[in-house]
Amino acid sequence: MKRKLYLVVVPLLCLLVGASAAYADNVEIQLSESGYATFTSAAGAGTQSFSGVYGTFTINNISGTGSPYVPEPQLSSNSLNTTSTTGGTLTVKVTETGLTTLVPGFQSTLTSNTLPAGWTVVEQTWLGTGAFGESLELATTTFTATGTTTITKATPLFPSDPYSETEVYIITSPGGTGQANDTIDLTAVPEPASIAVFGSALLGLAGLGRRRFFR
Repeated sequence: MKRKLYLVVVPLLCLLVGASAAYADNVEIQLSESGYATFTSAAGAGTQSFSGVYGTFTINNISGTGSPYVPEPQLSSNSLNTTSTTGGTLTVKVTETGLTTLVPGFQSTLTSNTLPAGWTVVEQTWLGTGAFGESLELATTTFTATGTTTITKATPLFPSDPYSETEVYIITSPGGTGQANDTIDLTAVPEPASIAVFGSALLGLAGLGRRRFFR
């Protein structure tokens, strides 16, 4: 019995540990606007954020969060309560570096939660070879009103290990009142083989537990 349990549990643990170890969780934020010096936050694990005035914009909160999403990694970001009374175009980039074990595909969920009349927001997701790298576009959508777009793209051969994920907001305001709230979630699509192994392991554990219960 112990031998059978070992044969089921060890592959399951290897799968979970391997997936978690592939996630570096090193996040940075970058802000840019024409006529102003580019701001880049310090890199760090977990969640990084920015609040305050930058260029012609006032920002309640911009944040990016990397998490060890099992079985695959995830990068989530938001740009909340962004205002500009004089107008301009603000580019926000949130990047995660040091990722390894490139997965077969990615799902990008791009959302405009609040958008004043006359504003536009372009949301994009990218793979790259370093911080804020934009080598392979995964998704892009231009919002002129609120809405959500989900795009899944298979990953072609990408000669980089480690690699980076970057989420981009290009926020254009004509000036005046109102605020923009936007979010992006980038999730790796699990490899079918990994799902099969994970499911088989769970079924094996359930079967062993059932046998022990009825003995």
